[in-house]
Amino acid sequence: MIDIGVITARERPKRFHLIKAFPSELCLLTPKGIGPKNLKQLGDLQPMLLGDACFFGQAVMELSTKYGSGLQAQANLFSIESILQCIQVGLGYSVSPRVLMEKHTMASEVAVHDYPGRKKFSYFKVCLHSRADSQLVREISQYV
Repeated sequence: MIDIGVITARERPKRFHLIKAFPSELCLLTPKGIGPKNLKQLGDLQPMLLGDACFFGQAVMELSTKYGSGLQAQANLFSIESILQCIQVGLGYSVSPRVLMEKHTMASEVAVHDYPGRKKFSYFKVCLHSRADSQLVREISQYV
């Protein structure tokens, strides 16, 4: 049984007890030479995902379908830094929370654009309603 989890959604989840929400918006990360007016160039690049369960994988694949070469193979990397380094040298593109890129030390090495589409979302720290009063959830709630 899961005591606590993190989900991403555009709306507040109703099935779960909300511990804390972290609203943000998506942004598109590309090599510096690609601007928002030439997104067709994404077709020449590899979609970059954070692992095989990337929160933002759906947004990356949506861009690949719309501007890229369709649902091509994507690169599953295991750190934000790996993704940013690949983007920096011109290998790929990705999607990230804007709040992360506002603070990341490598943000100046890539181009950060508005996400072309619906971009608002939230991270929600949640637990099952039946677990809301557990000691573990109370302690985690205080921590987050």
